[in-house]
Amino acid sequence: MKRLFFLLILFLPIQIVYAQTRPVHQIEGGFYAGLSLPLGGYQGGKPDNGAKIGGELRYNINNTPWDSGIFLEINSAQRNFDSEYSQNNRTSIIGIIGDYNFRQGTNFNPYAGIGVGLAWNDVVGGSYIETNGWSIAFTPRVGVELFRHIRLSCGAQFSRAGYNTFNVSFGFVIGGGLKHKK
Repeated sequence: MKRLFFLLILFLPIQIVYAQTRPVHQIEGGFYAGLSLPLGGYQGGKPDNGAKIGGELRYNINNTPWDSGIFLEINSAQRNFDSEYSQNNRTSIIGIIGDYNFRQGTNFNPYAGIGVGLAWNDVVGGSYIETNGWSIAFTPRVGVELFRHIRLSCGAQFSRAGYNTFNVSFGFVIGGGLKHKK
């Protein structure tokens, strides 16, 4: 994991030099779904695949490669225990997000961003250890937007011990796209 972050830090400055902006529509949004895996150990449970779903509405800032917006997301940190118990630690987040688009308006647009929001952490399904409550969530992510309508991303969600996840997702973009010359 440390190597991945180190490579990402080395790669980002190189890409910023090549950042391009094209005139794109200001408002876009989308929905996404994917898999999540718990980060770190928790009460001796073994990590298992969980789910991630969400949606966001973004504003493309004029003549810049930046966008910002709001998002709503649900992540699941599923764990199985040696006994018959399993536990699904769910994090529901509402927050703000910002992304830097490396080739905005092209058919291959890598991006990197971070979100911050208010999270409700609760246990659903099987219950081994109850730890419900509010927290602040951070959601760093990197990904690529293909053909201005498909998003593939990977990221993480950090909110509270036992609830943190690594995730990959597939999404659809509505709106955005190139502005046509008049």
